[in-house]
Amino acid sequence: MFFKKKYTPKTDLQIADNAWQVSQGQHQGSPLIARVNTWAKEILGHPEFPYRVGIAVPFLSPQADGLPTKEENFGFNEIEDEIFDLFQKDNEAIVCVIITTSGMREFLIYSSTKEVDEKVNQLKSKFSKYDFQSYVQEDKKWDGYKEWVK
Repeated sequence: MFFKKKYTPKTDLQIADNAWQVSQGQHQGSPLIARVNTWAKEILGHPEFPYRVGIAVPFLSPQADGLPTKEENFGFNEIEDEIFDLFQKDNEAIVCVIITTSGMREFLIYSSTKEVDEKVNQLKSKFSKYDFQSYVQEDKKWDGYKEWVK
């Protein structure tokens, strides 16, 4: 007999902001730094977050190894804060992975809706010197997240 996992309703979730694991590696010969929200393992495949959202932001002046300068990395803190505020508001989505490599930073988010254009447009408007690129696709099993979590 199979039992279906019971999930806490998204409105009742207490998203942990301090459960991140940092790992380093290589991607096509360039350094890669990945920050993974380990708390999200507890809700892996949550049916109220069936959409994977990717937001990639190329750096303006990456170093030769593709990582940001200290100054630009510091400036990205404001972008990250805005992404967390916009997407995790009212538990509409969960930021699960942040990848830095090859001249860009990418945010992997699981969302309750595929309608994220307004949020991305707000980012583009607020940080107009950056070229935000995004996609949304259905990923009910959270395969994108599983690639990063151990």
